[in-house]
Amino acid sequence: MIGSNVMGTEHPSIMRAEEDFLPWEDFKPLIDQLWTACQRLDCTKAREVLLRAVAGYSPPTKEVEDLVWCHRNSGARASLATNVTALEPRRLNPPAERPH
Repeated sequence: MIGSNVMGTEHPSIMRAEEDFLPWEDFKPLIDQLWTACQRLDCTKAREVLLRAVAGYSPPTKEVEDLVWCHRNSGARASLATNVTALEPRRLNPPAERPH
């Protein structure tokens, strides 16, 4: 739970919170923006949408920490850890022709 308005229920182990929410007509454009940012691998934009939309969202750092984003924006090949193998797509055997 993000909200601070937490209260008990009839069950001692179950809590509930009344948290802020957005009406659908405000929420839908934000989800569309977030979806577009994710499809474009635009972490900065996705982070901006979350900061605007989610009350209480506070990422641990001010910088985007995403290896794909860093690679795309550095202009250089991201260094891989020594225990990671880069995979290249390839087909080992061409598909066999089926008899007619």
